[in-house]
Amino acid sequence: MKQFDVQDFYFHQAKKLGYVARSVFKLEEIQQKFGILTLSTHSVLDIGCAPGSRMQYTSQTLTKLKVKDFTIIGCDLKAATIQIPHVYTYVQDAQDLDTMQQLMGQHQISQFDVILSDLAPNTIGVKDIDAIRATSIIRKIFPLYREFLHTEGRFAIKFFM
Repeated sequence: MKQFDVQDFYFHQAKKLGYVARSVFKLEEIQQKFGILTLSTHSVLDIGCAPGSRMQYTSQTLTKLKVKDFTIIGCDLKAATIQIPHVYTYVQDAQDLDTMQQLMGQHQISQFDVILSDLAPNTIGVKDIDAIRATSIIRKIFPLYREFLHTEGRFAIKFFM
């Protein structure tokens, strides 16, 4: 079975701008509309971070905002190979709350100011099953928001339909 590979306008535009993936544009749109990354953003968790374009964008945005001492932690079951200051990536299931707490402790983070999620299921092309899988993933990571998101924190979840 051939792996899904989108190489459309946004794919090429992302490469042209130095991003590792096209997913950056959805986060850019969210930022422009809702301003989830602000001067008070010092800690960000990116769930499903690979290959890393959202972390690239987040780092650039926080740098442009002149935020000092920010930390971005990315977790995914796949490795993200980007090397950016203030960005730490882990091949880690974010549902493992104990390990997530350990990672947060390593980086002196008690709660996140922003949590991003771009998780998507491996699709099979059957819309109903794919939708159920997408819903299941969001349900599984919801405890992260309750446990680790600051009371005044912001989050953005991509829901694959």
